[in-house]
Amino acid sequence: MPRQKKKQAEEEELADFDFLESQPSSSEDQQIERILAERIAAAKEKKRQERDQRFLDGASTSLNKILDEAEEEVQSTAEAIDKLFSQFVEEYAAIEDRIHHLWTEILKRHQFIEGLLQEKHKLSLELAKKCEDKHIHGLSKMKGACKQFEAAVQSLLEESEDEEDSDS
Repeated sequence: MPRQKKKQAEEEELADFDFLESQPSSSEDQQIERILAERIAAAKEKKRQERDQRFLDGASTSLNKILDEAEEEVQSTAEAIDKLFSQFVEEYAAIEDRIHHLWTEILKRHQFIEGLLQEKHKLSLELAKKCEDKHIHGLSKMKGACKQFEAAVQSLLEESEDEEDSDS
């Protein structure tokens, strides 16, 4: 690695070196210098592009690695969420089934109790009717007994008046 840095430093010095100032002027020399300067500039540009490309390749590799890790994390998180959601749906369905079962049981018991109440109400009405009938029957007997008693009292009073009239 130190060898590459030294070589790179020498190449940069050559690129910065102005050949025109160091050589005596002549048209051929100037042309050679210009060609050499162009080649050095082209080599320098090529090395810069290679260095930039290596940097971009390294950055791309690092970015791809980071993206792959993020994708794996997102995937594992999505799977965990799916698992939790599936578990929630199963538990929710079980609870809903239990609630439905309880409501069905409540409805059955309500209908049973409602039937018992209707029966009790019907029997209560029948008993009230029988009681009323017996009460009316008892009242009519009492009325009849009262009439007989009055008739008996009246007849006794009439007899006693007849006896008093006959005694007098």
